[in-house]
Amino acid sequence: MALDSIVSSGCIISGAHIESSLLANKVRVDSFSNITNSIILNDVEIGQNCLIRNCIIDQGCKIPDHTFIGINQKDDAKRYMISNSCVVLVSKEMLGEELYHVA
Repeated sequence: MALDSIVSSGCIISGAHIESSLLANKVRVDSFSNITNSIILNDVEIGQNCLIRNCIIDQGCKIPDHTFIGINQKDDAKRYMISNSCVVLVSKEMLGEELYHVA
């Protein structure tokens, strides 16, 4: 279900709840996840049972099952970047994912 949101082409929302958010191309959100007030960029995969609030998730990130972002600011500050207005930025580097550069 997506309420008051923009969902781009190629997105799959499988039993998840999206509210007041933007999902760019080819985003997959698995069952029982909840996304609110967030921007999810291209090719992001969000696992099952995730809670994501007030976030910007960079393209290509894979959010593991049972991940909570934007819920506890102290926990988020240990791993992610947080703006002055409490928006959490998540990138591949912050998730420990390897980056591949094409020469």
